[in-house]
Amino acid sequence: MPDLQPLVSLFVGDPILGYSLLAALFLALVSVTAGLARLDLAALGNPRPALVCALCVAASVLLRLLIYGDLQEAPAGETPLMAGLEHFPLVLAALAYGPTPGLVVAALYANFGAQGELPLARQGVLALELALVGWLAIYPSPREHRWAGPVDAILGYTLAWATAGLALAQWQYGGLGIEALLAQHTGTWPGVLASAFLLLLIRPGVYRWLFPQSRIYETAEEAPVVIEPISDDRGERSRTDLTQFDLPPADRGRRRRRRSRT
Repeated sequence: MPDLQPLVSLFVGDPILGYSLLAALFLALVSVTAGLARLDLAALGNPRPALVCALCVAASVLLRLLIYGDLQEAPAGETPLMAGLEHFPLVLAALAYGPTPGLVVAALYANFGAQGELPLARQGVLALELALVGWLAIYPSPREHRWAGPVDAILGYTLAWATAGLALAQWQYGGLGIEALLAQHTGTWPGVLASAFLLLLIRPGVYRWLFPQSRIYETAEEAPVVIEPISDDRGERSRTDLTQFDLPPADRGRRRRRRSRT
C-alpha cells in the first residue's frame, strides 16, 4: 500500500494548503473528464485546429514580450500595466476547443519563460484556469451566446484562483491575508477585464469561422437524424383518402322497398 503519511501530514499541518490543492485537483479532474468524454483532444488531430492553437500560443508569447519586455516574470512590485492580457489568445483556444486542448496550449506556453518554482506554480494555476474555461464553454457556449465568452472566462479565472491560487498564496507567503491575496492580482485585474471586454466583442459566428471542427459543440446540421418524419403533405393526403368517402342517400333504400312491395 502507498505511504499516505506525507499526505496526512500535509492536511494536518497545513489544512488550507491541503484542502485548496484537493479542491483544485477535483476541478481539474471534472473538467478534463468532461472534455475527454466529448473527445475534445481529437480536434487537435486536424491540421487547421492544431495550427490555430499553435498561433494562439505564439500570439500570447508575442503579447508577453510587448507587455513585459521580456519572457521572464517581472519582479515583485513591478507588474506592468495590462498584465494578464497576454493570456487572451490562450483563453480563446480553450473556449473554442475545450479543457484538454486548453491544458495543451498552457503546457506549450509554459515552455517560454517559466523558470523557477514560483513561475511554474503560476503556470499551473493558468493551466487549471484554461481547463475550467474550456469546461464551462461546453454550456453556455460562446458559439451560441456572445455573453458566454466573457462569463466563462471570468468564472474560470475566479475558480482557479480561489482553489489553486489560494494554495499558491499559502505556500508563497506562509499564511493568508488581505495583502497576500491582493498581491496575487496587483496589476493583473485590468488585463483580465480587458480580455473579458474583447471576448464580449466577438460574435458567435466568428468562433464558427475562426475555430472550426470543435468537439465540444455540435450544430443542429451536424447532429445525426435517427427518424425521418413523414411530410405534412403526404400525411394530410393519406388522412383525407381514409376519411372522405361517399355515403348512399338515405331515401334511396326506401324507394327500393316500396317498389318491391308493389
